Amino acid sequence: EVLDAPRQGGEIAEPEAAGWRDVAYRTEHRFVLVPRSLTIARIEPLRVRADVDTWLVDAESATVLWHAVITAVNPHAPSGAAVDVYEAALEDAIDAAAATMAGRLARIARTGRDE
Repeated sequence: EVLDAPRQGGEIAEPEAAGWRDVAYRTEHRFVLVPRSLTIARIEPLRVRADVDTWLVDAESATVLWHAVITAVNPHAPSGAAVDVYEAALEDAIDAAAATMAGRLARIARTGRDE
């Protein structure tokens, strides 16, 4: 499986490394941001937590450059029809996780640190 990678980062072992190099060749993109998993949990009736297990991979060198589980909760309970409210809460939580991930990656690019 192409997505197999070291738990905390570092070089990806063969045969998975060959799959990553193939990704770089086929897509003509060296760096790949991979959401390995998304977990959704309801913490209150209209509050949702999204956990995104995220990997930044240098596909050309088959190396995991960064790994983090990004967690975010929807900032406020949505209002609206019952059917639409839970969907809106899920979308808000996923958007919050994506914004957190973007912020952390920008900080890494600026400072070289994820702290």
